[in-house]
Amino acid sequence: MTIDDLVVEVQPVSGKEKLRAHADILIPLGAPGLIQLLGCSVIEQPGKGLIVLLPSRKGKTDGQFFDCVRLLGPIRQLVTEAVSREYARLKNVKK
Repeated sequence: MTIDDLVVEVQPVSGKEKLRAHADILIPLGAPGLIQLLGCSVIEQPGKGLIVLLPSRKGKTDGQFFDCVRLLGPIRQLVTEAVSREYARLKNVKK
């Protein structure tokens, strides 16, 4: 799988401190189907650039957040690069 296999939709957000966009991602699996990740957050960390946060849920008892999805291995980097590329493309189009 390459970065060009992923389908990414980015919706830029303004007026938030670190949040730059929301993203939805399609990961093709071939014959078995697709994985669709909805509601990812794109934040900007000083000195680290863009970070893609996957969907999480807030716990009922202690208010701590828990992952709904985890990407392990090279797919994590592919997703981050694909979202960053699309965000940069949209940012340049608006100029």
